[in-house]
Amino acid sequence: MLRAQRAKLLVSLWLTTCKRCASAVSAIAWARVSVDVLAESTICASGPPNAAVRKPHSSPTQGVTRFLNAMLRLPDLLMKSLLKTLLFTTTLLAASLSAQALTVAPYSAEALASAQKAGKPVALQFHAPWCPTCRAQDKALAVLKAEPGAVDIQLLVVDYDSEVALKKALKVRTQSTLIVYRGAAETTRAIGITSPDDIRTALRTAVQ
Repeated sequence: MLRAQRAKLLVSLWLTTCKRCASAVSAIAWARVSVDVLAESTICASGPPNAAVRKPHSSPTQGVTRFLNAMLRLPDLLMKSLLKTLLFTTTLLAASLSAQALTVAPYSAEALASAQKAGKPVALQFHAPWCPTCRAQDKALAVLKAEPGAVDIQLLVVDYDSEVALKKALKVRTQSTLIVYRGAAETTRAIGITSPDDIRTALRTAVQ
């Protein structure tokens, strides 16, 4: 009887530990193991009334064997649980990085004013379709857009030919000019830069 009580106590401790430290899958596996051990411990403690009552397969040796087999299955269960956790973490990380990506949109006075009023990082690219340097900048920006987490900023593409008043107000004298702001404060201005590294460095002045 004493051995059976000890076995029940061990089962209780195992289940408590599993609930706190292991995954739900592992807890189920431990519970199944505990049931086998408890059954065998009860049989060993009480002993069979006679040979006819005791089941042939309920020997202590077979109970230990089932216990060991269940223990051997635990690494696989734990690995599956770990992989699920890793997949979930990777999904969250990807979502977080995608939310911190460069976004490119056509310029509008409303979009610029909204970003600056909110104190957000924003950049202006003065672009002309006939400008080879601007086309090179477009390729570099495409590279940066494909880099999750490269820089979290909105870039507004200004039509160099039509936005005459804006060019005059900002003293822009040539196409391919890039102006970067943190809120309403200008952090840097660059002309003719075309490499992803140089553009990334310029844009990051608004977020550092």
